[in-house]
Amino acid sequence: MTRLPPLLRLVNPVAERALVVGDPGRALELAQALLERPLMSNHQRGLWGYTGTASDGRSLTIQSTGTGGPSAVAVLGELAAAGVRTVVRVGSAVAVDPRIDRAAVHVVARAEGADGTSRALGAERSVLPDRLLLERLTASGAPVVRMRSVDLLPQDGGPALPALPDGDAGEAGEPLALDRQSAAILAAARRLGVAAAAVVAFPDPDEDEAARTAWWRAAGLLAARGLGVAAPAPSAD
Repeated sequence: MTRLPPLLRLVNPVAERALVVGDPGRALELAQALLERPLMSNHQRGLWGYTGTASDGRSLTIQSTGTGGPSAVAVLGELAAAGVRTVVRVGSAVAVDPRIDRAAVHVVARAEGADGTSRALGAERSVLPDRLLLERLTASGAPVVRMRSVDLLPQDGGPALPALPDGDAGEAGEPLALDRQSAAILAAARRLGVAAAAVVAFPDPDEDEAARTAWWRAAGLLAARGLGVAAPAPSAD
């Protein structure tokens, strides 16, 4: 069977555990915040990836995936082939349910595949994250959401936000949010034998870069705790 060239060209080894993010710039920021002496493991196609030592003394990879399910699944497949066995997605989402506290980072309790990639992977119904990762991520009291992953968000010309009937609590009571990748990543991880989970934040499109950096760092720190990494100690001035 003819194959396309790989998305990643790994120039340094990857760790058995990884954080995956869409934006390569955010991958760099998280690598600087969470890793000691990070080495770039990939720069092919602008999908920056870094591997270094986390605060627990173990190796951690932080890899960007690009936008959308197809890119994320291809990157995850190549990471799995290179030895990654546990991943947590760190991303952004759109709040649908008014119960969502947009100032808080949320853990994805389940993800519905309303996008083409998830459906191709057989994830038309809810896909669950790895149980142990979910327990670790919610141990600090982080709120949870039910994610519906789509190809096009309303801002991209996709369907309008779904109406929620009065009193609709969703599955198991989790409020509803939309994103582009969570269901595809969880579904692909299940096929690849990779333990996976996801955390998301709800940035305001009009907020400044400092605010975005703050929520991104908070999301990254929560995701890292799911992988057993404690928050790094603040550097001395």
